[in-house]
Amino acid sequence: MTPLGRMKDGGRRNVVTMAECCNANRWQPWADRQRADGITLSIMGQRDEDTAHPLAPDGSERQGMEIWQPLSVWSDTDVWAYIKAHGLPVSAHYARGGARQMHSPECARCPAS
Repeated sequence: MTPLGRMKDGGRRNVVTMAECCNANRWQPWADRQRADGITLSIMGQRDEDTAHPLAPDGSERQGMEIWQPLSVWSDTDVWAYIKAHGLPVSAHYARGGARQMHSPECARCPAS
């Protein structure tokens, strides 16, 4: 919870929810840009395990944008096995164990969390 959120009502809730903050500051500007550029397909890497309520499930359509989530059914084990098998570099966020708190590095400094 943000300091401002704690001040607003004695720490019971945030000024806005994490979903509202993320939508206003990350997802909506991104979607607006894609629409402006005429992009109609978005291929994302979110997995079902990353969130209790996926914002855009694989195969869905939102605001004229088709959403593909090819990794949606992958487990943590699947991801790490693929990384190891292909010798891929790992972000310092994940190497430090950041995925235990937040799956996405960009969420680590979220003012609504």
